[in-house]
Amino acid sequence: MSHATSLWRGVIRVRTVPVCNEARHRQMPPRVRAIVDEVAEKYDLRSDQLIGRGPARVYSHPRFEAIYRVRSEISINGSAPSLPLIGSWFGGRDHTSIMNALRRHEELNGLSQAEAA
Repeated sequence: MSHATSLWRGVIRVRTVPVCNEARHRQMPPRVRAIVDEVAEKYDLRSDQLIGRGPARVYSHPRFEAIYRVRSEISINGSAPSLPLIGSWFGGRDHTSIMNALRRHEELNGLSQAEAA
């Protein structure tokens, strides 16, 4: 349980409820969910392992691929989804983590920025 301070009432206890990876998976748009499922199947992982918080390379490299594919294949109102939005789909990650995942996937696969666009 965390605490927040209110100027009017002093300390307020705030209970945060963690969102499990299965719930995040269900909240994804159908096309994003399909990409995550395809990448998970390709690497013989479960979808929740792919979007989870695990830093292990066995999860992170496939996650980089899924993030890259979501960014390059999905269009929302004619443009790519924002980095914070993609981060929310992938375990509540920060936008800088998504930037790093995109960069790392490009490095690992010999892609350039021009090919990514």
